[in-house]
Amino acid sequence: MLLSGALLAASDQPAKRQPAETKPVDDETETQQAARKLVDAIKLTAIAGDQRPELELSQQPVLRFGDIPRDNDKGSVWIWTQSGRPQAVMELYRAADSRSWVHVIHSLSADALEGDFGGQAPRWRPPARAVTWNTFMAAQTPADRPAGRARQIKDLAQRFSAHEFWDPNNSRFELRLLIQPVHKYSEPDSGLLDGALFLVCHETNPEVALLLEAVQEKAGAKFRYALARLGHAELHVAFDGKEVWRQERVATTRPDEVYWLLFRGVNP
Repeated sequence: MLLSGALLAASDQPAKRQPAETKPVDDETETQQAARKLVDAIKLTAIAGDQRPELELSQQPVLRFGDIPRDNDKGSVWIWTQSGRPQAVMELYRAADSRSWVHVIHSLSADALEGDFGGQAPRWRPPARAVTWNTFMAAQTPADRPAGRARQIKDLAQRFSAHEFWDPNNSRFELRLLIQPVHKYSEPDSGLLDGALFLVCHETNPEVALLLEAVQEKAGAKFRYALARLGHAELHVAFDGKEVWRQERVATTRPDEVYWLLFRGVNP
């Protein structure tokens, strides 16, 4: 059954670390089971000096989505984390011709990554510092309590707006924020008070990932944000009506880039 916009990791508490192996769900469709099998075969590792820790795959997709106008009604979104922090986000769906699976992945990591997708697929090797963090110019100070910070983060997220230019005829499409974050996290010992991953979508099909964090620094606590693309379209994101992020339309991608599109046969 299609769960358009169903958020599967949006509790008020920071997400706990999950085991690397995912578990099947009894009522999954055949397509969903096939997607899970593909995702389970992917191994992502961080490259931090001599250390190569394996990233942890979310036990369930954080979102199942549909986009009927674009012939995509069986998609899912998965994330990999390290100590709860999202390190990569991937959109997986069947192509319109049903002959291939489309993997749309973006690194969110401060470290370089290496991704093994199994079979004959190329290895994904995105460089370090995959996203740029920005401080809000006039945001309020993070609240003392987690519940207060969660409300502030959600309020900040709703002040973003976005649109894209895509086919047919490079038409303009308004995008919408899914108001519940698909993943929450924190790591107070490192200064990360709270964080949340939001998705900005066409229908419920993610086109942009929005990271919002409350961090503690020597000068005091503050909010910051980062954005990552999940679509080939020309993308525009504004905060309080002022454009803060723009990405040109993508023609092709390579496996040494932070954003990569991989097509694989239905039986890779």
